[in-house]
Amino acid sequence: MANQVEEIKQKTDIVALIGERVKLGRAGRNFKALCPFHSERTPSFMVSPELGIFKCFGCGKAGDVFTFLQEFDGMEFPEALEFLAKRAGVKLTPFRKDRDFERKERLRGINALVLQFYHYLLTSHAVGKEALRYLVGRGIRKAAMETFGLGFAPDRWDAVTRFLVGRKHYDVSEAEQVGLVLPGRKGPIDRFRNRVIFPLRDVRGNVIGFAGRVLPGDEREEGKYINSPDTELYHKSEHLYGLFENRGEIKKQDNVVVVEGELDAISSWQSGLREVVAIKGTAVTEGQVELLRRYTRNVVLALDADVAGDAATKRGIALADSASLNIKIALLSGGKDPDAIARANPKHWQDLVRRATSVYDYYLQSAASRFDVSTGLGKKQVSEEMVPVLSKVTNTIEQAHYIRKLARLLDVSDETVVDEIRRFERRAALGESRRIRVGSSEDKTSAAMDRRKLLELYLLSLLLQGGKRALAALSDFSPSSLRSQAARRIVEAMLQVPLESFSAGPFIASLPAELRELAQQRFLQELEGVSDPELLTREVERVLSELSQLRLHERLTALSLRIKEMEQHAHPTKGEEERLERLKRTFADASVKLSAEKEK
Repeated sequence: MANQVEEIKQKTDIVALIGERVKLGRAGRNFKALCPFHSERTPSFMVSPELGIFKCFGCGKAGDVFTFLQEFDGMEFPEALEFLAKRAGVKLTPFRKDRDFERKERLRGINALVLQFYHYLLTSHAVGKEALRYLVGRGIRKAAMETFGLGFAPDRWDAVTRFLVGRKHYDVSEAEQVGLVLPGRKGPIDRFRNRVIFPLRDVRGNVIGFAGRVLPGDEREEGKYINSPDTELYHKSEHLYGLFENRGEIKKQDNVVVVEGELDAISSWQSGLREVVAIKGTAVTEGQVELLRRYTRNVVLALDADVAGDAATKRGIALADSASLNIKIALLSGGKDPDAIARANPKHWQDLVRRATSVYDYYLQSAASRFDVSTGLGKKQVSEEMVPVLSKVTNTIEQAHYIRKLARLLDVSDETVVDEIRRFERRAALGESRRIRVGSSEDKTSAAMDRRKLLELYLLSLLLQGGKRALAALSDFSPSSLRSQAARRIVEAMLQVPLESFSAGPFIASLPAELRELAQQRFLQELEGVSDPELLTREVERVLSELSQLRLHERLTALSLRIKEMEQHAHPTKGEEERLERLKRTFADASVKLSAEKEK
């Protein structure tokens, strides 16, 4: 097994694998991106094709191709192993799977079978004719039904139970575990009855749950839409409908349109706008925002234009902003949802998304539509809503633009709005200063790394990434002068490798475990402005010279203190006088060396 894992790693291009999910850019010998695992504005996620690893210098996430799939796609190790083996063309020898994994695999198999059952009933059985007529009447075409796997649950209490237990020989308890059946007084009953079925998939395409919509005229107590309950496989707050089907288009367009319901997403897909997902409700969750961030940083919110939709949009703005996403709002009017707009006029729907407005324009329009700005109270209400928003605009020109728009809306001067913003900022700053005073004993930050340690780590990056050419600059360098024991041991090991045969990948792999992680980190560290071989050599020489100067400075400081201490002796002995003279000569020699080093 261990040999096969290594074979799969060697045959898998980590840059290609991660690049299919994350937008990578070249950074010297490595590749970099905005980290898909935490919020950031500046890329700190590095991928090394030579070492076959990734590392985020922001959140610390690191690993190989297996780790990445487990973290990004949520795979368990056996899934990642089978996925990568198939991709690399490696035939796996049979291996014993974890019991828990096998149980989950069996539950996923149940959902897959039931999807086939529902889809067959919709597309090929008389019992699904009414549901098929309904979908066709809603403009849903065959291609969409196939792509999204739509189905139909018949109006029977035990259709799924009979199929799973009677024909496929599963246990009722397993059907209950995935939320397909419920315990009833006379035995298990189907959760979904007389409903159009929308399968819910994870990012790997596994069916993890279902959503069902009643047919027109069916007034059921459960409501128009019902979903699978949260189970081991399905967590509503961490799922986005359509992400599996549309993730390729989302990455290609580097943009995603967020709508509310399944039919909104499907109608958008049919209109030609396919970078779309549905939140399945009116509340955007943190888990959904985290999912989105893995595929793109650009989000257009296209939620219904009602009170609930307005609240959901503002919550979505707050969550997306905290995740460092770029947000725009598609303004829907006339009480129509994306489904109705996309069906009636696909081009109009696409134009609405393309013309999506900024967050600040959306807040202005939302406030203006809800408050009467012809009254003093209405102006106060708009001001109280908008001032905190505008105080967060960091670009002064952009802030001035929206200050002017708000001033015109309220029929006041720009200066009046500016005064309100400054007053709000002073109050906020006062509250923050009080918080800091209360927690100051806990908020102390650690001291910054000293210059010498930083330079030693930087030197390590230069040597590992520069390879033979960088190492050639070490002809007169002694690793023992390095303060960091780990850096010293790594450089000593580098100098033991024949210069012509040095290669960073095999070298790092040969290091003991306690040194390997540091070497990997330094190899992944981005080096700016030293991609040219000659520049790199000169940079190594410059760093060596600065390290030498720092060591000499430290030496001179220590000597100066000892000389001053000895000169304070009122009646020195002959031996003390001789030691003082030797210290002064040593100080003079070190001063000469420092001057020479500075002139290099």
